[in-house]
Amino acid sequence: MRPTADPGREPGRDAGTLSLEFALAAPLIFLILGIVFLYGRVALCSGTLHSGVRDAARAATQSRSAEEADARAREVILQALGPGERSCRSTLSVEKIDLFEPGHPVTVTATCQVSLTDLGLDSVDSVNLSASFSSTLDPNRGTG
Repeated sequence: MRPTADPGREPGRDAGTLSLEFALAAPLIFLILGIVFLYGRVALCSGTLHSGVRDAARAATQSRSAEEADARAREVILQALGPGERSCRSTLSVEKIDLFEPGHPVTVTATCQVSLTDLGLDSVDSVNLSASFSSTLDPNRGTG
C-alpha cells in the first residue's frame, strides 16, 4: 500500500479538478482582458482626437480667413490621427468655425466614430468620440 499525503483521502479523487476550475474561470479572465483592451483603445483614440483638436484650434488662429482656418483645422486633425485609426479618420466630422474675429475665441469641435468590432466583444460595435478646444485670435492682428 502506498502512503498518501492525507491519510483520510482516497487517492485519485482530486484528478481533473484543475481542468474544471480553469474551464469555469477562463471565460471570466477573457472577458476582463477584453474590457481592458476596449478601455485602452477608447482612451488612446480619445487622447489622440483631443490632442489633434487642440493643435487644430491653435493652427486655425494662425490663418487669415475663416475658410482657411476650417481647412487647416481639418488637415491638422487628420495628421494627428495618423494612418493607424482608419475608422475615426473615415467618420471624422469637423464643425465650421462660425466666429473668426480678432480678440474672439476660435473653437474647433470634432467628432468621430471608433470601430471596436476587431476586439471580438459582441456587445460593443463602436464608440462615438467628441472633442472641442478654443484658442483666442490675437486682438491686434488683421484678418483678410
